[in-house]
Amino acid sequence: MEDAFDADLSVEGDLPQPLAALAPGHVVHLGTISKALFPGVRVGWISGPREFVHRLAALKRIGELTSPPVLQAALNVFVSRGDYDRHLLRVKARLRTRLALAHKTVLRSFPVGTRCDRPLGGWVLWVELPAGVSGRELVEAARAEGVLVSPGGDYAPDRADTPNLRISVSRSSGADLEKALESVGALARAAVRRAHRRAPRAEERREEALIQI
Repeated sequence: MEDAFDADLSVEGDLPQPLAALAPGHVVHLGTISKALFPGVRVGWISGPREFVHRLAALKRIGELTSPPVLQAALNVFVSRGDYDRHLLRVKARLRTRLALAHKTVLRSFPVGTRCDRPLGGWVLWVELPAGVSGRELVEAARAEGVLVSPGGDYAPDRADTPNLRISVSRSSGADLEKALESVGALARAAVRRAHRRAPRAEERREEALIQI
């Protein structure tokens, strides 16, 4: 199963070939127009092995008879005359602007030693904070300030707490985005100061344990 729900919103670089192109007959590929247009569209598509798709279509007819034909007809006109492509150009330009602003704000506002990467394709930043900072604790502190970011540990195989954040720019822009990231940056600087204060005590405890041994 390959879920390409956000493929139309790739803002930087070229998309790699889908798995369905590399292994035809073995991959079911999912796509949607709702993420790039608006959530209420609720229209997507599936491609895959013929027998699987036919059986899935039969189950869909049993479950809901049919999708709204008027909406699908309107989308067909919207896409076929190029309006969807023009819409994507505008959306991608806005996302690139937000990414650039967010990247600059993180580098300016977050503690010394922070790394900020822009993974190709998406509209997120991957932030690596100095060692000793809890990504999950920082996320909770940011939530209390009204700012939502994701802990990097959520994307690790073992979901361990790491000094990382995933920051999306899909919802906020301009001054609101800058203010939100400056707030998270201030919290991150405070977390680094706490980590530095804990470090000597941890070293003292380690030395005491060695002496006892």
